[in-house]
Amino acid sequence: MNHEHWMRHACMLARRGTGHVSPNPRVGAVVVRNNQIVAEGWHKVFGGPHAEANALAAFDGIIDGATLYVTLEPCSHIGKQPACTTAILASGIQTVVVGMHDPNPNVQGGGIEILRQHGITVITDVCREECMWINRFFTTWVAQHRSYVIGKIATTADGCARATTHDGRWITSLASRTRVHDLRAEVDCVLSGIGTVLADDPLFTVRHVDGRNPARAILDTTCSMPPSTAIAQTAREIPTYIFCSNDASQSSEAQALRASGCIVVPSLVINDRLDLGNVMTTLASFGFTSVMVESGPTLMQAMVQHGILDEIEIHTGIGQGDASCIWDPVCVSPDPHQYVQHSVALCDGDTHTVYTRSLA
Repeated sequence: MNHEHWMRHACMLARRGTGHVSPNPRVGAVVVRNNQIVAEGWHKVFGGPHAEANALAAFDGIIDGATLYVTLEPCSHIGKQPACTTAILASGIQTVVVGMHDPNPNVQGGGIEILRQHGITVITDVCREECMWINRFFTTWVAQHRSYVIGKIATTADGCARATTHDGRWITSLASRTRVHDLRAEVDCVLSGIGTVLADDPLFTVRHVDGRNPARAILDTTCSMPPSTAIAQTAREIPTYIFCSNDASQSSEAQALRASGCIVVPSLVINDRLDLGNVMTTLASFGFTSVMVESGPTLMQAMVQHGILDEIEIHTGIGQGDASCIWDPVCVSPDPHQYVQHSVALCDGDTHTVYTRSLA
């Protein structure tokens, strides 16, 4: 049986949970018999039945030759839902193929061990890298107790953060901008600085694709963001956090932002700048497993230099830019000792390059 083929199908199902299950992992499950899918399921919503339970609920119960494929090790503890190992044992299925071990301290191999103790054949680490990529947010969250952080950069062909072509507003194509909306729908929170807000008046919402809006966090040391901005005007619909100094949090400007629905967060300031480590710790405490930074060169450079970014996704357009607003090389050409190239793809003339933090 082609285990990789069926596990890739399970991975496709797992991705359907994007934006709906955080802080839980995205998981897909498939029951295969005689090289045909007889049941499938995925984790659809946080607090709801797990992928295995959904797949087994659709299973016809004929176990002869049936194999269960699941992208993440079945849980062996009772949480919001019963243990998946219990459901698998009850199903009678004798072969289970697992994509990756669960780093959750409540599992960590326990689910696989329980199945094996009951005589079930368990095959592990099938399409492991793909399964781990799908759940890199969850893995970072449960193993390191912090958010996984992505830096998204749009740059002209000559390394600028502001275009002089495409009417001066857009650096990249519509297809690339749609990819950004896909990313927003995937992460829990978008982080930016007050400079970007004042320059572009962005919304940081999901518009070109289906998906839920992420929370928004704005670094604004003096709490100077006008209540008239698009972000403040939509703060009652989308959780919006304004990070500022303790003094600024008590100002009339802060009160005006609170009145708009923003959540003002007093934060540590060092040398007149918000301490980025403190900000990231706070965001993690809010339960955000993933954060995407959408900002200009100054904040992005600081994020790279402080070692905060786990992943950098660079969209390079074909146009020329304004040399007065240029990306630092550490952002658009990441240090190979710190980051490795994960993928390169073309997108309607643009080039998308993804780097991930090196484990070496």
